[in-house]
Amino acid sequence: MSKKMWVAGLVAVGMLSANFAYAEGEGGDWRFTLSAKSWREAWSGWNRVGNFGGTIGPGTLINTSDTGSSLITGATVRYKDMFVNMNNSASTSYSFPDRWDGASTTLGDTASRAENDLNLGYYLSPQLALTLGTKTVELTYSPTAVWTHSFNTVGLSGSARIGESSFFMYENGAVSISGDTTISFTSASYTKGTPDYKSLEGGLGWAATKNLIFTAGYKFQDVQLPLTFVTPVLGSVLTINTHDTTEGFIFGAAVTF
Repeated sequence: MSKKMWVAGLVAVGMLSANFAYAEGEGGDWRFTLSAKSWREAWSGWNRVGNFGGTIGPGTLINTSDTGSSLITGATVRYKDMFVNMNNSASTSYSFPDRWDGASTTLGDTASRAENDLNLGYYLSPQLALTLGTKTVELTYSPTAVWTHSFNTVGLSGSARIGESSFFMYENGAVSISGDTTISFTSASYTKGTPDYKSLEGGLGWAATKNLIFTAGYKFQDVQLPLTFVTPVLGSVLTINTHDTTEGFIFGAAVTF
């Protein structure tokens, strides 16, 4: 999906992040929200040993991990229509199965990923907010093979109440406006392009009280990086647009003070 289509989809839905829009709570101009989410996701990408002669890094096959579960904790401070939000996903380990590429077996392995973001937001309306922020995605394939993607992002988040009930729909998403990637290899040479980031989450929520909400939805995230890779053993050159895609069901809770 192109970045223009991604932004158009967010604008069309016009929803605000459930953590912000519905869990506003009682009180004055200042509000403080704590949140936690469990993301039951699978990780797919060009992250295999593949045909690179033993080099750990992007391979010639897309492989998908077993389903993992990452914990995302967040905190938001809001003053009137302005807010600052930060989220952190601690390092989570994933197991990848073996793959057959038609010529040889690509052995499965274990890799880990960690993410964090910091956002400054402004309410355009009571149900719609615009955010500007930074996002870091760190992928560790071994102690000597670490990919660190860093992005500046713009996003929209929103929610819409379902009738007069305590249930609501929510959506939040972001795209990168600039980015860079640092890659550490011990036995490979490469030329990298500019990375691209997209994230979209949406689902249903329930306001148990004015200060406590629960959500259940689906989250999709994609990181792309154009990469020209020279294999150390074969000496061949491969140019690929590497994809790092993570998606799955996500469940959350947020409380506002």
